[in-house]
Amino acid sequence: MICFMGSFMQKISENRALSASLFVLFLYLVPFLVLGQDIPVLVADTIDSNLVWSKVLVESGQLFGGLDSTIPNVMNGLPRSSYGSELNLIVFSALIPFPFAVYLLHIFLIHIIAFAGMYLLLKRHFLAEEKYAGLVAGIALCFALIPLWPLGGISLAGLPLALYCFLNVRSGHSRKLDWLVLALIPFYSEFTLSFVFFLFAMALFWLFDLTRRKKTNWKFLIAIIFMGLIFLIVEYRLVFTMFFNPNFVSHRIEFEGYPNNFVMILGRSARTFIYGNNSLFGMSLHYYFVFVATAMALAVIFIRKQGKLLERLGQSLIVKLLAVILAISIFAEFFKGWDVLEPLKDKVTLLRTFGFNRLTFLFPLLWPIVFALSLKTIFDRLKYGRQIAFALIILQAAFLFSYSSDSVQPGGLGLVLSQGITFNEFYSVELFQEIDNFIGVNKSDYRIVSIGIHPGISQYNGFYTLDSYQHNYFLEYKHRFRAVIEKELEKSPNHLKRYFDGWGNRCYLYPAELEGNTMQTKDIAGKLENLELNTQALKELGADYVFSALEIENTEENSLTLLHTFERDDSPWRIWLYKVK
Repeated sequence: MICFMGSFMQKISENRALSASLFVLFLYLVPFLVLGQDIPVLVADTIDSNLVWSKVLVESGQLFGGLDSTIPNVMNGLPRSSYGSELNLIVFSALIPFPFAVYLLHIFLIHIIAFAGMYLLLKRHFLAEEKYAGLVAGIALCFALIPLWPLGGISLAGLPLALYCFLNVRSGHSRKLDWLVLALIPFYSEFTLSFVFFLFAMALFWLFDLTRRKKTNWKFLIAIIFMGLIFLIVEYRLVFTMFFNPNFVSHRIEFEGYPNNFVMILGRSARTFIYGNNSLFGMSLHYYFVFVATAMALAVIFIRKQGKLLERLGQSLIVKLLAVILAISIFAEFFKGWDVLEPLKDKVTLLRTFGFNRLTFLFPLLWPIVFALSLKTIFDRLKYGRQIAFALIILQAAFLFSYSSDSVQPGGLGLVLSQGITFNEFYSVELFQEIDNFIGVNKSDYRIVSIGIHPGISQYNGFYTLDSYQHNYFLEYKHRFRAVIEKELEKSPNHLKRYFDGWGNRCYLYPAELEGNTMQTKDIAGKLENLELNTQALKELGADYVFSALEIENTEENSLTLLHTFERDDSPWRIWLYKVK
């Protein structure tokens, strides 16, 4: 299907190029509608957590709760501030009583906004001439085909749109609509994920202008402050927790990196520059055809005869952006893992609790701009440059259209080819309804923990859990929970112990035998033969039942009694229900 786009683009007609790109984007999204709840979905940081958090929040009745309210469903009561703000559309959309429909709604919105934002940005500020119309549409399509995080709103998808508005303000040609967009973006994105770094970059941009032009661009500065204030209003609960709630001590103060020496960090920095951020939050997938285009453009700049080489390179925006990307790669890796910085992080809590290495989440914005400028250079300066530029766009679009991985939410052909677990399979509502019926007690009257499955599955199905995946919870609770799994952590000091003690967002029961695997479907053979839980500590937390995806052989040693085993043909799980004595 991608090939149809090429034949249209070669004609350089803006309408035809735009139509072809939108048609391919439609093909990318249509499998979500055709397959429905049987689509393979993204588990990590998505249906195991973020989707569940919003659902639990709404069901707890505390969506609009006060600053001192708690969510009783999880960890014996989490502060309301541990969940997102009700002013954020990502959270507020959980009021729609169809979680899968919400999931699809976000997917469609973010990919459409991604296309529109990049299209406007390139057309207005980088490739304004009519002859580049095909390039603009093609590159906007490539950006929209990146497997964006479904539950991050427009934290990444909205970056081009935000930059478009800021550049309009900077140039003195802004409209009321630009200011309205800057005001609305905070209501559908996560500040700490990307926009805190984006606004910091805009501030540096403003300072650069100030030093170069010796004149203050007040509108540009006001726009930066304006958007920042809107974000702080939207995230007022987070602001309260961080700066005005001395009673909340977060488990995040124990965050530890994986310290490496200087040489190792340089190697990791080079890898980050070449391959980008491998996190589902900020993949740019530039390492094939975008790299080829960039290398060709740099070669053209290098062999151009006018001017000295250093002058030519210094005047190239491509080179400047590559320098920025390289600087971000180096900073992110050194901040995350350089052992020399560990004493400083011990003294400054914010440096340990906040992920400054997320600067790399700007890569999905920066690399498409580099791609655009590189293709422009190829288009203008090479024989058959137009054909080469469109060929690279088609190859990049085809790569993204067919990209499939369990660590992202693909669309298009990648979605069709994916072998991941489906929405219906993951939550297995009917299976957990059977467990609920068997227990026969109001779910709020008992507490459960899980082994071999994500606690988010039980939370989605209405159970009150002592374990959870949370970004911000009480440090004291982490220590109490650690006592339950202390012996299991000691069996795996370099993996599970380091993972839990140095991070701990996943406050799970971790049997060392499973090596941290929390997707133990029934087709996986095996049993837990040597589980060593501190059952007394578990009982002190209030545990009544254990939902285990594997049979536990040494139940007596762990003071557990098997009550029943549950499974269904339409579910990938087999659940052993144990009573805590």
